[in-house]
Amino acid sequence: MQKHLNSFQRQTVKQLIQKLQELSTEPNQPSSAYQRAWNALTNVNADKNAEATMAAMKGNTNERELIQQKLDEIVAAECIFCGEVMIKSIHAPFITDEDEAREGAEWRI
Repeated sequence: MQKHLNSFQRQTVKQLIQKLQELSTEPNQPSSAYQRAWNALTNVNADKNAEATMAAMKGNTNERELIQQKLDEIVAAECIFCGEVMIKSIHAPFITDEDEAREGAEWRI
């Protein structure tokens, strides 16, 4: 789909994907917000810290959803049946030159 976008849209998609990758955390990464939340939850004395960490995780999830929504809007902005991408992807005419000549002859008065 990216090959059909203009340069500004491509750059925007690239930045949004990069942000999503930064926000998406692998379970193997110990420095993630999830690891901090786990540490806070396993420490009984850190109730306030746990609440702050969970709030940060919720904000992180909301930001991820917003970024995904922006990506969806870019992709959904173009109708796959009648949009510019479909028009540009048509390489052959719907009617050949011979068919056009025959149809023209049939409609001649």
